[in-house]
Amino acid sequence: DSEALVPLVEKATRLGIVVMTFDTDINKTTDRISFIATDNYAAGKLAGQNAGRILGGKGKVGVLGHLAGTMDTRDRVNGFVDAIKAGYPGIRLLETVYGDGDHQKSLDKCVDMMTAHPDLAAIYATNEGGAIGAALAVEQKKKVGKVKIIGFDSSEQEIDYLKKGVIQGFVVQNPFQIGYLGVKTMYEHLAGIKKAPARIDTGVVWVD
Repeated sequence: DSEALVPLVEKATRLGIVVMTFDTDINKTTDRISFIATDNYAAGKLAGQNAGRILGGKGKVGVLGHLAGTMDTRDRVNGFVDAIKAGYPGIRLLETVYGDGDHQKSLDKCVDMMTAHPDLAAIYATNEGGAIGAALAVEQKKKVGKVKIIGFDSSEQEIDYLKKGVIQGFVVQNPFQIGYLGVKTMYEHLAGIKKAPARIDTGVVWVD
């Protein structure tokens, strides 16, 4: 939680404990020395641009976030929404719902979405759990190919759904780099080799 962790990071800093954040940041950046992660806003924009292209700039799109209150979720949603609004005015965005990154919860949210909006054109899911839940829901409602799925992250199950045409594409992070550069940056900082940069972007790619 980007807000709830702030006082804990402040306390650690007062005690002389060096803090870095990985993958998701906190809302106050003065007490942590570095943030190493995907640029989630840029990743969300990449997803939005591809969703708009796939849909030909029209249709209703549901947004399924993973964890409300985390900065990574918020940025992935905001980047997507801003890309759609800027480039595809013919697309109508539904209110964001949250599935906690859980397959079953995400499935239930997507089934509800498709029931409430029979003309739904696509679902954007902000993590692996959401993307799989959306894929399961589309299969359950027999809407494979009719309701497009724009996902995030990568797993064997997601790749399988991509090959089957259930998922149309997803944004892939580089979690290995987040872990590797996290340890390397922390070591170099503590050993006095190099000052940690305030921000390291580990990059994303679109996979279809």
